[in-house]
Amino acid sequence: PTIAIIRGLLNRGMIIRIYDPNVRLEQLTGQNKEYVMDFLPVLKEAMAPSFDAMVSQVDLVVVTHNIGKRMEHLRQSYPAKTFLEMFRLKC
Repeated sequence: PTIAIIRGLLNRGMIIRIYDPNVRLEQLTGQNKEYVMDFLPVLKEAMAPSFDAMVSQVDLVVVTHNIGKRMEHLRQSYPAKTFLEMFRLKC
């Protein structure tokens, strides 16, 4: 669902930046690479090299996975930013 949300935001003209320490575009292969590049071709431009780099360019930080106690640390470290914890939303 995260990629679909990103695509929807992009289609509405939103500028986004993405940081995911588990995603390495250069390491994607096969169907994973094909899916990501076909579904979200601007991913390479949207990816930030670090969380700090990403957060410095955005007003809203969307957290898609439960990061436990690190969430409070992020809120304290970036008090001017708004955080949306998507993993808490019930659909």
